[in-house]
Amino acid sequence: MMAEASPQGSEPSAMQGPSGPSLRYPDNLMPIAGRTTPEHTELADEIELFLLGYGYHTARAYRADLYDILDWASAKGLDPHQLTEDDLKPYCALLRRRKYSESTIRRRLTAWRGFRRC
Repeated sequence: MMAEASPQGSEPSAMQGPSGPSLRYPDNLMPIAGRTTPEHTELADEIELFLLGYGYHTARAYRADLYDILDWASAKGLDPHQLTEDDLKPYCALLRRRKYSESTIRRRLTAWRGFRRC
């Protein structure tokens, strides 16, 4: 027996519980491998709060985008809290060399800009 699919975008990524917003989807609760320092935990919490206002698919894509940027910055020795648009130019060049589409690159930058505004 197949479960009924819900209409795309009809479910928010958070719901209001008795004690405030709560995370709704299981992948929000998955441990973050390799990110165990207090700074990484703080960033993970900030990312999850940022994603609460988005639908499931957008939140999932933005989460992957943000973690990819943070992993790249960490590998380059850059402070994630201090990243600028100029710092991300080599990251975008790397994505282009890897044949990522321009729409994917734009989405990643959009996710980063939105996250930094929070």
